[in-house]
Amino acid sequence: MLIAVGEWKRLETVLQENPKATPLEPFSGTIRGTRLSLGTAAIDLEFISGEPFAGTKDADSFIEYVRAYRSERHRGVYYASPAVVWYMRLSIDDHWEQYVSKIRRDIVAGVPESTLEAVKAIGDHFGVGDRIQARIGEVRETLRLFDARGKS
Repeated sequence: MLIAVGEWKRLETVLQENPKATPLEPFSGTIRGTRLSLGTAAIDLEFISGEPFAGTKDADSFIEYVRAYRSERHRGVYYASPAVVWYMRLSIDDHWEQYVSKIRRDIVAGVPESTLEAVKAIGDHFGVGDRIQARIGEVRETLRLFDARGKS
């Protein structure tokens, strides 16, 4: 779940008061998780701050942008578009390469490759379009390589 930077404290308090939830771990950072018991099942939940994805803008601007322009709302819950998910995957500086295969999987499953254009637009909005474009190039090259292997 994507949350605003200012919501960490409130989230910590809610989880501490819930006997079916574990405290957030790690104790700081932009990605933190908990385990929630629902009946006999235990569910892992991850909470992600929008800060790493805001590029040159303020920390919470990414969440505001996603809610306003790149998501659908259903029963009070915002669901981010595939372009947002791919943008987030390509924005992770130390690990973005590992997500290229997930983007390829999404395309094979039916998400249009043209979604990459929306990913570039998001990058441009946050002032990191050149970096994102370079990574999109790697995605396209991977797609081309897999396509070439499938034709041989």
